[in-house]
Amino acid sequence: MLKGVRQPSLSRTLLIGSLALLLFWSVTTLAEDVIVLELNLNNWDDRVIASTQEAVRRFEELNPDIQVNVVRRKNWDEVAVRIIAGDPPDVAILGLSIGVHGPAGLFIGLDDFITDELRAAVFEPMWSNFTWDGVQYLVPAMEHGPRLAMVWNAQYLAEAGLALNPYEALTWEEFFDYADKLTVIDGEGNVERMGYDPMNGQNIRLFTIAPTWGAADYLSPTEEPKLNHPNLVRMLDYTAERTAYQYPGYTWRTGWYTPGIATGEVAVSNLGVYAPGEIATRNPDMEILVTWVASLDGSKVQQVNGWGLGIPAGAKNPEASFRLIEFLATDVAFQLDLYNRTGFMGGGIEFFNELAATERDPNRRWYIESLFSADFIHAPYPDPFSGRADSLFRTAVQGVFNRTSSAAPLLEDAQRTLVAEMRQEGRF
Repeated sequence: MLKGVRQPSLSRTLLIGSLALLLFWSVTTLAEDVIVLELNLNNWDDRVIASTQEAVRRFEELNPDIQVNVVRRKNWDEVAVRIIAGDPPDVAILGLSIGVHGPAGLFIGLDDFITDELRAAVFEPMWSNFTWDGVQYLVPAMEHGPRLAMVWNAQYLAEAGLALNPYEALTWEEFFDYADKLTVIDGEGNVERMGYDPMNGQNIRLFTIAPTWGAADYLSPTEEPKLNHPNLVRMLDYTAERTAYQYPGYTWRTGWYTPGIATGEVAVSNLGVYAPGEIATRNPDMEILVTWVASLDGSKVQQVNGWGLGIPAGAKNPEASFRLIEFLATDVAFQLDLYNRTGFMGGGIEFFNELAATERDPNRRWYIESLFSADFIHAPYPDPFSGRADSLFRTAVQGVFNRTSSAAPLLEDAQRTLVAEMRQEGRF
């Protein structure tokens, strides 16, 4: 024994040991009680991830029993493989393809989780974007909002002496007259700038353009499709007449922004709420004007679509997962922060009200106001055959633009093909 050093008694040693064991047991138990969730997002840029992580921190403060890791996936396939292998993320974001992946068993239905209060808190038309065969698979959440608007290069309008009222809709005939005046042809007859390129942006994307031609019902959950809809035939022939046939030497711009409107090669394009922010990142000096997309009769048509949050099959803590989904789908601070960083919208009514009171940019305000002033809002549902319908339609577009045939026979062929494939899958 060392002289001058007081040795602890046996009872004191046992007490200290017991306290240490109790502390270790408490920390271990606390760690075991904390639920760790993975929030799996698209491969969006760092601004989206940073905004989401800040929201997650607030969620964790309100829910100390939950810890959330935000993961940015490379692609959807890696998530699908994980779900099938029994190692799914707890919450994952998905779009209209939920119409395939939900019925395939990759996501669980959320109807038992969704309260009347949550339904009332989200802009009502958005819910159908993620409802298929009577099952709600996703909750409208991030990057979800108005998808239609004609985005015009304001400088080109001014140079052509053209003025537009952003709160009035043109007919398609009136619109193409404007587009012609914005088209620039050089001395040798080459198109230097196209007023409106139907292959650019969402201009010829079937599910976005069909509602503006009175053909939103070309797909139905219970009836045969109508790819040969009279208004789609009319739309395709008329668009070809006013573009492909009128400017035969033009090389189509298939990019949404570059090449396209942001590089000045196209004067006007149909682009959603993300457009002002996306254009600014590529051409910060470009001034734009946002108006209604043209329509068959000059009515104001809007569409809502985007991404939703859901729970993959096999997720271990669905109740905690849904608490996170509900928070992100309704938290105004998160949605405002995400909007301010990226231009992404959420689906919350309170968010829209707050945004309408604070947003000063007229182009961005237009998108908000359009949701509440449209004559018709189209909310495409996640039909498993929507992608195939769009593909068949695009093939018909190419045939018409290349003068292989007029629209009617090509869309009749597309109709027969789609009906046959749907019947083979037991749709009818």
